[in-house]
Amino acid sequence: MYGFSMDKKRVMVTSDQQQADPTRNSGGPTPGPQGTDKSSPEYYIRMFMDSDLRSVTPKIVEHLSVSLRTMPLR
Repeated sequence: MYGFSMDKKRVMVTSDQQQADPTRNSGGPTPGPQGTDKSSPEYYIRMFMDSDLRSVTPKIVEHLSVSLRTMPLR
């Protein structure tokens, strides 16, 4: 561990923290659909909650189903 640079140690600690609690929020406001990764189910759920339901297309629902199927289990 002494051979690693400070940057490498920082990356290792950050990675460990993210693995320990990947749903952790940074304390800021919850991002809308624009601030969330489009491959995550949260993006599509926020779209359903925030927007007019008439703007939700079958294609968006299809993307949500793919996102949920391919989401890794914790």
